[in-house]
Amino acid sequence: MEVEVGNTGIDDTDKDIMLACFKKNAESLLSTHTNLSIVQGSFYKINRNLEETYEPRLVLYVIAKEYIPLGEDPFDKVYDGIQVDVREGMFTMFGNHADDALSNIRMGCKIQRVVNEQSYNGTLGVFFEHPEHGLCGITCAHAILTPEEHRNCIEYGLKKTWIDNHQQIVVYQPAKPHLLGHVVGIICSEGTMSNSGNDVAIIRIVDDRKPVNGKWPQPKSDAKELEFEYTSGRVFISKTYAGICYKFGGTTEYTEGRIANIGLNVTREIRIRDKDRKFNNLIEVKQLKQVCKRRRFWISCIRKRW
Repeated sequence: MEVEVGNTGIDDTDKDIMLACFKKNAESLLSTHTNLSIVQGSFYKINRNLEETYEPRLVLYVIAKEYIPLGEDPFDKVYDGIQVDVREGMFTMFGNHADDALSNIRMGCKIQRVVNEQSYNGTLGVFFEHPEHGLCGITCAHAILTPEEHRNCIEYGLKKTWIDNHQQIVVYQPAKPHLLGHVVGIICSEGTMSNSGNDVAIIRIVDDRKPVNGKWPQPKSDAKELEFEYTSGRVFISKTYAGICYKFGGTTEYTEGRIANIGLNVTREIRIRDKDRKFNNLIEVKQLKQVCKRRRFWISCIRKRW
């Protein structure tokens, strides 16, 4: 919270009135309005054309305008002689990187599971409301399962949820001991030449780390926050789209790509000391904006069909 002072002349009387108003009302406003993120003293009014005119204003930044939470009163139009200007905006701490321990998690965060001191790292995907488990996130099953677990899951059968009832799969963000949640379902299958496979793990998110928006983490390679925000979605169907797509990985961060192959393939991960893993009809994405060293990546959780 601050009092904004421009380079041009500001009336000393206006300064004193603004400071008194700010000191009297700022803390009480924050404590009584849960949608309020910033209280700022400003000496300029901004119109729709982003033109500034000198007029002392108490600026209130809210997450969403015209939305008043239940049980709360609307803002007054004037506080101690100072007009109120309500704007949309939200304060966030600098950082919010994929490998930071975020209080409110984001899609694209780095996640980890530890088995016998062996780390299995992945990326948190989209959020959805599960009818039984509440708010959940998804990730690639192969990223957090041991090779044996992944093989057993595939052998269990197509589109069936597999969980070892004698073992609790705990997931951290970005790493242990920062608990993110527990795996409540896994869907794995290799697929066939005519049907795509699945490689999805469902994570029930603990209450104190639930997301507050659909934004991605802050890339370390860019000082600006990405303007993407997830609000809703559906399973990708390859026949409906063949253009630009975007990805945020816990390690690779932000990547842009173009769909180059809509599932006419069969892939096999050759493993020297374990059984090979095979998938059918993956969607191939050719990288456009290089952030990491890999020139091409494959979407392994999003398939042609569900």
